[in-house]
Amino acid sequence: KPKLLVHGYIKEKLSFSVPSDITGHIVLWFGSLCDEWDKHSTSPNLTIDYHADGVAIKRLRGWDAYHYNGFSYGVVGHGERKTWHLRIINTKARFMSCIQFGVIDSRAVSRNMKGSFCQMLEHNGYGVYAKNGRLFHGSYSPHLHKHKYKRIPAMTTNDDISVTLDLQNKQNDSGRLVFHVHNREYVAFANIDSSKQQTY
Repeated sequence: KPKLLVHGYIKEKLSFSVPSDITGHIVLWFGSLCDEWDKHSTSPNLTIDYHADGVAIKRLRGWDAYHYNGFSYGVVGHGERKTWHLRIINTKARFMSCIQFGVIDSRAVSRNMKGSFCQMLEHNGYGVYAKNGRLFHGSYSPHLHKHKYKRIPAMTTNDDISVTLDLQNKQNDSGRLVFHVHNREYVAFANIDSSKQQTY
């Protein structure tokens, strides 16, 4: 494994090609070169397709006023940190309203979940609305806020986004959800609770 880290550094700095036996060992140790998505918990209204360069998740039906949710196997708990790398592909501007990214309390995960994971109180989710960059945690209605929505930059097709959940704070149990958009980092939430051994 240390050799893999060294090789990764060399590849990044010197544009080295990765030998097939190295990638084979990664698959052997970790099961996949990309994040695994949980087909059993993901909505049946979404399809998950695996390709050589990643995973494509898309709706099986047109917009019907509901968000449908897809979930990865990557569960993060107190003292842990994980980053997901995503790209928006083949999405017309009028359909950007279908896309939200973020994390959710793992106890709320269900393939029958109907509606936004981060705009409904019972789901305990934290997320961003790709169309306009609005951040949500359990509130759908603007009038519930005394101030305007907190935002990060809006996203569009072909944008690369990374989502990092950091629950490694040694001072307290408040974790951070960080989005990396348009080559800048944005701390969306700095109060994600892990005091009761929650996982996301």
